[in-house]
Formats: sequence, structure tokens, C-alpha cells
Amino acid sequence: MIKVVEVDGLQVTAHDGKIAALTAHYQKIMGEPGSSTFSFDLSTLYAGRSAASTRLTEPFTAAEALQSIRSMNRCSAPGPDGFGPSFYVAAWSTVEAEVIVAKMASHAIFQYNVLVIDIDNTTLGLI
Repeated sequence: MIKVVEVDGLQVTAHDGKIAALTAHYQKIMGEPGSSTFSFDLSTLYAGRSAASTRLTEPFTAAEALQSIRSMNRCSAPGPDGFGPSFYVAAWSTVEAEVIVAKMASHAIFQYNVLVIDIDNTTLGLI
């Protein structure tokens, strides 16, 4: 907790005053957010290049998901959910259905540009 903020030689201790002083300070440093626009046609971005393999957009199987988890370093750092690959390997029979549902949802997002409502506030770890 910040107890005191000094602004132009004056000590500010009130919460609202500290918020105002810190906000003004960082706005001065960082500036105000601007707006961005893009004006290019995605269909021409990769014109003349060969298309990716359809294998990349095919749904995956549960066996492929398990194989990818097993191929990861079991001692790697945990993901945003707090669990690492060793957990998923050990608990696969319990978590398989949930992992497959999440992976299918992510497949729909990336293939069809669709956001599935059930996962809009969930972090997806691509396995």
C-alpha cells in the first residue's frame, strides 16, 4: 500500500488524491491512448502462396491430445490453471473429456472465427 505520494513538494495522503496524482503522472509519461485502423484486404495478404495442408484444420482425436501432452516436459512450469503436463498425464482419465471439449472449442475459434460463449472468460492453453 502506498502511504504517501509527493507531488511538487507536497505530500498527498488521501486515497483519491494519490489516485489522481499517480494517474496524472503515468498519463504524462505514457500519453493518451489513440485509435488504430487497418485498411488492407486479408485475402490479398497471402496471394500467390500455396494453401496450408487441410490436415492443420481437421479435428484432432483424443489419442492425439494425449500424445501431445505426453510429449511435453513433465517438469515444465504449470500453466495459467496451475497444473503442469505431469498432472494432465496422471489424471488423463478424469480430465480427458474437459480437455477435449476445450480443444474442440479452440478448434472452432481458430478455424471458423467463432467465439464459443461457454469459454469467453477462460484461458485456453493450446496443447
